Amino acid sequence: MKVKLDELAAAIMAVAGVGQSEAMQTAMHMLNIFGYESQIIDNVLDSEDRSMLRILEDERIITTSQDDCILEDGREWRIHYWKLNMDAIKRVASKNGAEMRDRTAKMYEALPPEAWTHDGEDTQ
Repeated sequence: MKVKLDELAAAIMAVAGVGQSEAMQTAMHMLNIFGYESQIIDNVLDSEDRSMLRILEDERIITTSQDDCILEDGREWRIHYWKLNMDAIKRVASKNGAEMRDRTAKMYEALPPEAWTHDGEDTQ
């Protein structure tokens, strides 16, 4: 399952409380990190990317997992992964989209009848 830029941005807007522009930038950056995959290995991240993913992990948009393996010399090695939580992203994005549509509809309903006239003439 793939996530779309607008879905990820809507989810980020909803959980992080940021504006649309910042959410789009963050979503694009995340998609650049993940590429066409839904999970990435932690070793490829720099500290700034890791910090961003931790924040989104707190909001349940990202999850983590790990694998333990034994190296040839007998030492244990732990591999950390970051995963996009597709179900949470889609759920939060659709809820946020519905709330935005409701707010927009209420805004138009609250306009007085004069707002729908042009130069004193009724346009309806």
